[in-house]
Amino acid sequence: MENKLVIQLALTAGAVFSGMVLNLIFRKAVRASGDLKDIGAARQKVLQRSLKYLASVMVVIVLILIWGIDFASLWVISVSLIGFMGVALFATWSFISNIFAAFVLFFSSPYGIGDRVSFKDNGTLHEGVIDNMTLFYVYIKESESSRVCIPNNAILQKAVRILDRTGGEQS
Repeated sequence: MENKLVIQLALTAGAVFSGMVLNLIFRKAVRASGDLKDIGAARQKVLQRSLKYLASVMVVIVLILIWGIDFASLWVISVSLIGFMGVALFATWSFISNIFAAFVLFFSSPYGIGDRVSFKDNGTLHEGVIDNMTLFYVYIKESESSRVCIPNNAILQKAVRILDRTGGEQS
């Protein structure tokens, strides 16, 4: 058992060393062919990075084979993690897009608090004065008793007509 461990450690060291040598060979080959074919430095760097990732993946596959990790279990874990990350990204996408839209609205200043605006949302015409703008919503006061709350990412995608620009900054 101890002899098997020593062999696995030696093979691991050999695989890591081989990956480093392969990366060095890739880098020199890209540099030589880039100079020969007049490929720009930025494109060479991207190609070198891609080949570095390829060499790393190859080393990881060899290490999995050396240590005898079960591919079926590894596949289940990988798919589960990717699925979880996809759900997490999908769940936070609306949150992130509203914050990003708030920054776009703030810095582009197409309209501001106090401006009288109108826009259509799902076939309904809304008209009123922008009452407040937060990280997530634009609040429009339509009348004394009616206030519309529109998510930033939704209002950023709508055509908004500025009827009176009394409160917002002039551009």
